[in-house]
Amino acid sequence: MGPQVLNPGAYAFSPYAVPTAATAVAVLVLSAMVLLREQGSRVSWLFFLTTLTICIWLFSFSWMYCATDERVALWWAKAAYLGVPFIPTAIYHFTVAVLGVERTQQRFVRLSWI
Repeated sequence: MGPQVLNPGAYAFSPYAVPTAATAVAVLVLSAMVLLREQGSRVSWLFFLTTLTICIWLFSFSWMYCATDERVALWWAKAAYLGVPFIPTAIYHFTVAVLGVERTQQRFVRLSWI
């Protein structure tokens, strides 16, 4: 399946991919701007991690929409859904850091990543 996923002939332009790809790029730019503005603080890195998980999920769906082969599209859908649990985990980690309760919630943060 690996060579087939990497084959450019297995993809074609799809208008359904445009909104998800544009949203992924916008989210990535937003997180990069926050990272630069906050000068690499811990909270900005956690925000970047949160938005990166969302960005990867959206890009996976963009590639799925562009796939011309069912198996390649299914591979991208599986990749997208395998990454879904990381989104609420990253949001939880970010929220704990913003609220300043990392010491009391450290065990739960680690458990959620595991």
